[in-house]
Amino acid sequence: MGRYLVHRMLGAIPLLFGVSIVLFLLIHLPPGGPADIYAGSPSVRAEDLEHIKENLGLNDPLPVQYVKWMGGVVTGDWGNSYKDGRPVTAALRERLPATLELMGASSIIAIVFAIPIGIFTATRPRSGVRYGINALTMLGISVPTFWTGLMVILLFSGQLGWIPTGGRGSGGVFSLLYHLLAPALVLASVNIAAWSRYIHSSMIEVVQADYIRTARAKGLVERVVILEHAFRNACVPVITLLGLEIPKLVSGALVTEVVFSWPGLGRLITESILGRDYPVLMGAFMLAAIGVVLGNLIADVLYGFANPQIRY
Repeated sequence: MGRYLVHRMLGAIPLLFGVSIVLFLLIHLPPGGPADIYAGSPSVRAEDLEHIKENLGLNDPLPVQYVKWMGGVVTGDWGNSYKDGRPVTAALRERLPATLELMGASSIIAIVFAIPIGIFTATRPRSGVRYGINALTMLGISVPTFWTGLMVILLFSGQLGWIPTGGRGSGGVFSLLYHLLAPALVLASVNIAAWSRYIHSSMIEVVQADYIRTARAKGLVERVVILEHAFRNACVPVITLLGLEIPKLVSGALVTEVVFSWPGLGRLITESILGRDYPVLMGAFMLAAIGVVLGNLIADVLYGFANPQIRY
């Protein structure tokens, strides 16, 4: 296991290096730049704009800018924000906990609901309830997160006044949970729909296997057959799919944060795009990329817990 983890972590280095190059190009290639924000001001002269670009290093060729940025990253310096001059690492540390809270809460909610839904629909193929659940899951997958969030705010905040319109609360656990519940449920709705269908498809194949029929023939309780034998084997391919779902979870969290004014990385990225704050954008995107790589690594490690026969 240790050698496997070291091998995967070393393999992630060139992957993240390639991702950083692509992100750097995507951020810098569109027309315009941070200095152009001041171009519309009548008090800013052309020579002032050139002075700003020179101070920010924007006049250097892109390869030179990238090498300087990468050199800072290697030494732990991710640069400073063009907007307020704060270190990028400080801005990320400030916003990251809110994003982790949202992603963690939505993942827990999705797992709690997706597992029983997937098992129920797989073990009761002729149940009328199954068709209703399948219709709801298709609806959950098809409806965009931002639309669901807007409808939730319109109904439960604007009309009923049950939830706040946004924000993270004024402090304290209960205030945090009160503000977290709505965005976490909205983000979890998509994951519940997708994950329950993954579990359903995997369980359908497993419950028809010979060893499941043998377990039932031995007189084992149906609950033990389903949970101990069927689900444990069915969750191995599901773990693979959940690892691939991590990028979707990250992107969904970014959209949900904007809709509910949740002060996480999603809001930070949106503000940085509007302000063309390149260092903060690079830092936030690279942090998200690192999270995706770590999430897939965790999914691989969970294989061993789901199926001890797997050897790394």
